[in-house]
Amino acid sequence: MPAPVTPSLPVPSRARARIRRLSAAAAPAMLVALASVAGVSGQANGGTLRGGVAGIYGAPVGEFADFVERGYGLGVHAVLPLDPAGIVGLRADGGFLVYGHERQRDCLSRTVGCRILVDVNTTNSIALAGLGPELSIPAGPFRPYVNVRAGLAYIATTSAIEGTRSDRDFANTTNWDDLVFSWGAGGGFAIRLGSGRTPVALDLGVTWLDNGEASYLREGDIIDEPDGDVRFTPVRSDTDLVVFRLGLAFGG
Repeated sequence: MPAPVTPSLPVPSRARARIRRLSAAAAPAMLVALASVAGVSGQANGGTLRGGVAGIYGAPVGEFADFVERGYGLGVHAVLPLDPAGIVGLRADGGFLVYGHERQRDCLSRTVGCRILVDVNTTNSIALAGLGPELSIPAGPFRPYVNVRAGLAYIATTSAIEGTRSDRDFANTTNWDDLVFSWGAGGGFAIRLGSGRTPVALDLGVTWLDNGEASYLREGDIIDEPDGDVRFTPVRSDTDLVVFRLGLAFGG
């Protein structure tokens, strides 16, 4: 793999540092408040596994916002209650964000020439995984929750070839990737839409993720040379995100 090109990066702003301090200070206070309120929720319908799926929007912050505008994707989560009332739980989160995509039409090969054309799709993505404790009020129509997590963020750029009249790729490669430690804190609320055998709720939430420093590619960072060689111009920076979530939660 070619050595990453490290550009001159700006010093993290005071606003970014202030957000981190406020997040670190607010999370414990929210957890304590929820725990005290949850003491009156003895009628909670907890104790059962809960889960959900949501559309997610990733807003880069700090240095990352200088290089990437946004990301869209899908997230899933599951919460295993650790007490009979379901107030304390162990939460697992997974997500996949696409922050860039390029599509170009090209000749299949030098040998065949341009008698057969293919579409080359290049995707810039981030896969997220995290695990950590959650406190919630699992009773009533409005159910707030807060959580903290630790995990991994996998940032990758992949290219795939497909026929011009087919959506199925027949060759693909990973052009560039990096794996970094990730931690964060978040919260949200579920608005119950109905009861029944498997309760369903509208789930809205937000999570701050500190993904640390990583090397990654953006749109336009892969350059095809006339002689057939490929040149990469990666960026190295912090990759912090604020992830907004809108979806459905099931169970509990």
